[in-house]
Amino acid sequence: MDVVEERLIVDFNITEKDSSNTVGFYGTKTTSYRNFIINRPKENEFYTTPQSVMVDNDAADKTADFWNDARHEGLTRREEMVYEMVDTLKSLPIFNTWVDVIQMITTGYYVKGKMEWGPYMSLFSFNPLEGPRLRIGARTSNDFSKRIMLDGYTAYGFTDQRLKYGGGFMYMLGKNPRRVLGGSFKYDVEQLGQSQNAFREDFLLAAVFRRNPSDNLTMVKEYKSYYEHEWFTGFSNTFSINQRSVWSSGDRPFALECEYGDCLKMTDVLRTTEFSVKTRFAYQEKYLSGEFLRASLGARYLFWN
Repeated sequence: MDVVEERLIVDFNITEKDSSNTVGFYGTKTTSYRNFIINRPKENEFYTTPQSVMVDNDAADKTADFWNDARHEGLTRREEMVYEMVDTLKSLPIFNTWVDVIQMITTGYYVKGKMEWGPYMSLFSFNPLEGPRLRIGARTSNDFSKRIMLDGYTAYGFTDQRLKYGGGFMYMLGKNPRRVLGGSFKYDVEQLGQSQNAFREDFLLAAVFRRNPSDNLTMVKEYKSYYEHEWFTGFSNTFSINQRSVWSSGDRPFALECEYGDCLKMTDVLRTTEFSVKTRFAYQEKYLSGEFLRASLGARYLFWN
């Protein structure tokens, strides 16, 4: 079938005054179609699916041979020069250095081969319980695997002289729709009652600018496993099992009410096991997705979580 092409050219100017005396630019949009089918209805399931747009998982990883065959029209010499310029930039050490710096600032990790080291803002922090604290952490990069991500860290407080550690994994069973199996463990200090949206305890800026002191830090050992199942874009469930052991700090044990509430029982550790189901519904929600993590760009309508 012949290619059908549409072209749109727009003249942009900063002001509405005489364009001959102002600086502007032209914008060009070219859209081409081929091998399309019209006036041939598909089965009803095709129109009732909640997915308005279906994207192949490997849509962003096509080879040059694929594009040479699939491209409706060959590249012009000017377009080929743009590709050559980009390839040249990628080979320049100073360009790659700036890419690494910007990536480290935006993600908090320094990517080196199959590993990502960080987050760098947690390398050093301080709090009343641990005093000065050093932390070294890393996770696997996309060069290691685009299916599974491993992470881990170890930390040491110079005042309490205790070693802390943690780790976890995330395994992508599917990306569209999103299906994730994951787990984590940690043995570390935690500020009880702190909001989940607050900064991490070992985040340097939190230690510097925190209004209220972290004077209720306790040792926590936690094992967590979860499964995230996205039924369609905007609607998902997360099933999780969480086991925690919380130790009291210093000489202040926990006080528990007895069975009939007429007495108090003192204990140094609290142990809980929880099973939870989380439901999220956000109609027409949009995401900015990576290989493992994604960030919500919001939705046009109210969402329920």
